[in-house]
Amino acid sequence: MERTLGRSALYRCQSRQLCGGPMKRRTYEAPRPIQATRSPKAAGMSGASGRLADRGTGVGRLDLPVISLSRAFLALCVAPIGAVGAYFALEVLRQDVDENARYIAAFIAAMALASGLVFVLPVLVAVSRLRRPSFVLAAVWGALVASGVGAAVFRMPWTQVAAFALFGATSGLTYAAVAKRL
Repeated sequence: MERTLGRSALYRCQSRQLCGGPMKRRTYEAPRPIQATRSPKAAGMSGASGRLADRGTGVGRLDLPVISLSRAFLALCVAPIGAVGAYFALEVLRQDVDENARYIAAFIAAMALASGLVFVLPVLVAVSRLRRPSFVLAAVWGALVASGVGAAVFRMPWTQVAAFALFGATSGLTYAAVAKRL
C-alpha cells in the first residue's frame, strides 16, 4: 500500500529548499499488518522475541524460540532449588524437621545437579527444541531421571524412589520455569 505525503509537507519541503531540485511527490510504503502464519519465516519475522504462530486451531499461541546452550545450562544449574524446596516442604508437612536436614538438602541438590548434567545435558545438546520444554514434559522427564538414578545407582526401595521422583519432578518444573523466563 502506497501513500503520498500531503500538500503541507510538500510545501514545507519546497519552501525550505530541503529537497534540492525539482519537487517530486515522495511516497512511502505503509507497514504491513502482522499476520499469523504457520511459518515465522513466511511472515518475515525473526529475532529473539516470541512469534505469534497459528497451529491450525484458529487460536494463536506464543511460539518461543530455542534458547542457547549456555542459558539452558544456567537453567539446569538453578533447577535443584525446586528439589530442595520439595524436600523441605515434605519435612514441614511431616512435622519432623531433622537436625541433619541441611545436609540431606545439600545431598539432594548435588544429586539433582549431577543427574541433570549426566542424563539431561547431553539430550539438550543433541535436541535443541527440548531446551525449552513444556511443564508436563519437564516434570515427567525429571521424575523419570530421578527415579532411575534412585533405583539403579542407590538401589532404593520403591517408597524412597517415589520421593526421589517427586524431587525430580519439582526440579524439572523449576528448569522449565527458568527456561521460559530466559
